[in-house]
Amino acid sequence: MAPTHTHNLLVTSLGMLTSVGHDATTACASIRAGITRPRPLPYFRILDEDSQDTVPLVGHPLHGIANGFIHMGLWLRLSLGCLKDLEAQGPLPDAKDSPFWGNTGLVVVLPLLDAQRFQGIPSPGTDEESVKELFLKRMRAQAPWPFEPRHIQVLCRGNAGCAEALGIAQRWIDHGLDRVVILATDSYLDPFTLEWLDSRHRLKTGERPVGLMPGEAGACVMIESRRSAARRKAPILAKVDAVSRGQEPRHFFQSTPSVGEGLAAVTAACLDGISSGVPFNGDIVLDLNGEEWRAREWGNALLRLRERLGDSIRWILPGSSWGDIGAASGVAGMCIAARSLARGYAKASQVLVLSSSEWGNVSAILLKQER
Repeated sequence: MAPTHTHNLLVTSLGMLTSVGHDATTACASIRAGITRPRPLPYFRILDEDSQDTVPLVGHPLHGIANGFIHMGLWLRLSLGCLKDLEAQGPLPDAKDSPFWGNTGLVVVLPLLDAQRFQGIPSPGTDEESVKELFLKRMRAQAPWPFEPRHIQVLCRGNAGCAEALGIAQRWIDHGLDRVVILATDSYLDPFTLEWLDSRHRLKTGERPVGLMPGEAGACVMIESRRSAARRKAPILAKVDAVSRGQEPRHFFQSTPSVGEGLAAVTAACLDGISSGVPFNGDIVLDLNGEEWRAREWGNALLRLRERLGDSIRWILPGSSWGDIGAASGVAGMCIAARSLARGYAKASQVLVLSSSEWGNVSAILLKQER
């Protein structure tokens, strides 16, 4: 599987909204410190077999921000919160600067619209084009900056959507745009999604310790050309060195378990850009979530990558702090990687961000320290 080696793609700003921090700086520091803030979810109860009574499921909600919002309303609320943090993190002009925002694109990554998960979504239903159209209409009406409609795109791709968004950013920048904001958001905490997860025995409970803890988050990165970043003297947090995406031939919803072929292939493709024969020994940001199938998939991928990865890799597992945040995990992983490279606490000069979804979509993103 050939990687997409990027050129002149720089990360110049971040924005995040998570259960462990309502801005990128706090959220990344919380992940580094291992902070977690799980809360009981009173609206979704599960059976406690010891007491034979129902108890609230525990998850990672954005308490005080996401309460009462689901699906489209929640995606918009988290998206706008991320853009607000992006504005606070870096020096950006206001909405009146039409030349700046006219040369800025926006790609939004949303969950994959599985009909069973989103059976309760408000009209127009789970038709992907209708959902995209409705989201874009509301996003354009409420976004703080006047993005050009032709340079806004929505991807319903789930966990691995960030890699596809980077491909779009590369094309747009190659054709003249100065920068692209990539934004992702998701929540596993609405009642319909929780029912969907519970019916498949995927939730972590007292009786099922290998399940996932549901979470919700939004994250965004500003991807900028070197020319534009130099012109406006923007701080450079990291360089996007390589991107690779693919498909597991066997995934969670098939009867045959995944053996990590796709995940190993995209990882190896990204590592092809590193000096031949030198194993990777940096940080790897993984979206492991506590489910057995995902751990098995990565374990099998590790066996396939044993000659490409060194013995002193450091694993970064954000899910242990904020739960499973679905489609937001790829962009959130990029934020963690870029922040660690910029602040100098990454183990090496390169960080890998790996993503895998229950539908078999996999991706790898290699970020490099900008010297």
